Amino acid sequence: LIRDFIILHYYLNERDDSQFWRDTRNMDVPERLTNKIALFRSNGTLVQDHLDIFLEPSWLQVMLGQGVMPQDYHPIANQLSDEQLQEKLVKTMQLKKEPLPKIPGHDQFLEMFCKQD
Repeated sequence: LIRDFIILHYYLNERDDSQFWRDTRNMDVPERLTNKIALFRSNGTLVQDHLDIFLEPSWLQVMLGQGVMPQDYHPIANQLSDEQLQEKLVKTMQLKKEPLPKIPGHDQFLEMFCKQD
């Protein structure tokens, strides 16, 4: 839900410079969001359902950005051998590196998008 995603930003704030921020930290939070935060805090799991408009990377960025750190790793990691885990990590790194040659350098980007006619 959009509501939960927005509440997350306010509820997890650590600001103390006004009553507004203190109040948002102490506000009632929907159970769905409380459960999502607790699950992520326990092992980094983010569950996405049909009500979520924001994708997992968005939730991840807000959780981590607001200081919610997983206390443990996902239990599925125990189901894989060291070789399988290593294989997954190598594949992930390859997928992340794949688009890099297609990304323009800084000067080229400026030329493409900031050129004045």
